[in-house]
Amino acid sequence: MGGAGPASTRCSANYSFMISPKLKTAAVGTAALILMLGIGPNTAKSGEQNEHVKTLSGIEITTADRYKLITARMVLDHTSGFPNWRSNNPDRKLDIKFTPGTKYSYSGEGYLYLAKVIAHLTGKDLSNLDGLFQQEVCIPLNLNEARFGTNDYVTKHLATGYDGDKTVSDRSWDRILFNPACGLHTEAVSYAKFLIAVMEDKGLKKESMGEMLKAQVRMPDDANDKKYNGITEWSLGFGRKPSIYGINYTHGGNNRGYTSTFVFNKDKKFGYVFFSNFSQHNPSNELQHSIETFLTNGK
Repeated sequence: MGGAGPASTRCSANYSFMISPKLKTAAVGTAALILMLGIGPNTAKSGEQNEHVKTLSGIEITTADRYKLITARMVLDHTSGFPNWRSNNPDRKLDIKFTPGTKYSYSGEGYLYLAKVIAHLTGKDLSNLDGLFQQEVCIPLNLNEARFGTNDYVTKHLATGYDGDKTVSDRSWDRILFNPACGLHTEAVSYAKFLIAVMEDKGLKKESMGEMLKAQVRMPDDANDKKYNGITEWSLGFGRKPSIYGINYTHGGNNRGYTSTFVFNKDKKFGYVFFSNFSQHNPSNELQHSIETFLTNGK
């Protein structure tokens, strides 16, 4: 949805969008990659691997070696203790705010940390980890236009981001490297294929899919996603939101120049994907709520 560029060229189906640097719709694909690779969600990393990733991530240990307690599950359900982004800290250093596994706190840093763990375990790095994502997720599920990082096709088809009537470009992320919290470039059809695969239990063993979707942690009352979006629990990558039709699974986000969201109901086989190249600053996500209300209630 939106104009593809300054001349207000209409976005066509093959235009790509930068997905969710603030709320990480992109991170759901990493949860799928973890399970497809058979990396156990409960697995804590060995000392050598942990030390290696600690160094890569630049973790500042201020109290105890809390990072040794972190498992993939804690990262995927946002109980790792990492801040959302280290840049939010006054010293801009990465720390661990609380004992991992004890409470919920959304973290993009956690997903980047987990990507470095995957790269280490598979003998890759962030410059070529997208190849593994293509092999394990995109090719099996026929996701033709979904990639972490950029190439000539993405550059040509990327919709121009807008903030009000001004074109904008977010230069705070390295778009070349694999970043599961903010680096996915895709379009609505490919992302919808991924969600349909989740609804139909494709690509993963049924028990793995069940583990991915079940509630892992309850949201605290002061969490923005609970206050503004009605999410009451978090699974391995998805927010869980009760509705009159049962549990809706959702995730969304907005960054400078782009807004994205999705909702699906596995039992009713219903859902939608919405991408726009326009900044939405309102934390209550009025646009998302309007679309969800219209599609579920018809008004």
